[in-house]
Order: sequence, then structure tokens, then C-alpha cells
Amino acid sequence: MLKFLLLQSLFDFTQLQLDEINLNSYDFSLKLRDNLYQSSHRISIFAPSCTLHGFLFRSVWSKYDIEQRTLASVLNLWLKRKIYFHLKLIDHDFHSSYCPQNDDNQDIF
Repeated sequence: MLKFLLLQSLFDFTQLQLDEINLNSYDFSLKLRDNLYQSSHRISIFAPSCTLHGFLFRSVWSKYDIEQRTLASVLNLWLKRKIYFHLKLIDHDFHSSYCPQNDDNQDIF
């Protein structure tokens, strides 16, 4: 049996543009979040939300967290646990994950 860890930003700026979705609309992200909640219990999920940018393409990707759990800590836990263990860290609120760039005054794009 394989272990899967899904990394998904609830707001992926590039994907939203390619899909021609209104960037001010939360409909797409709400549906994505709901689908992740209902996804198979055989996968682990780390899905932070930041309405300004996706987290994996930024140099500060390791500082994002959900419920004070960073991606590095989640990966470490996920790799050490048995196959039957599954994490589902999905933002309950679109402002609950920590985005380090929200503290900066620099241009993010």
C-alpha cells in the first residue's frame, strides 16, 4: 500500500488565472476545500490558504503553517508514521494559516 501526501494551496493564483476564474470569488476555493475534506481517507493533506499567492513557489515556503504545524513538521511526522496514519490539515477559515509574506511590505508577485 502506498502513502500519499497531497500539498494543495487553496488559492493558487496561476491556476485560478488559467481556469479564468474570478480571483475575487471564493466559490472555487470553497469547493476545493470541501472536496479535500471529503477526499479518500487513504491520503494525508496539507492545504494552507493565502488569498495572495501559492506557498510552494515562495522562498519562505517552510514558514507557512496550519494550526501551528509547518510543512516540514508535517512531512517529518508523515514519513515516520505507519501507512494507516493520515493527517488532514486543511484551513477551516481562509485566514487561519500563517503566511509569512503577509508580515512583509514587499511586492509578492
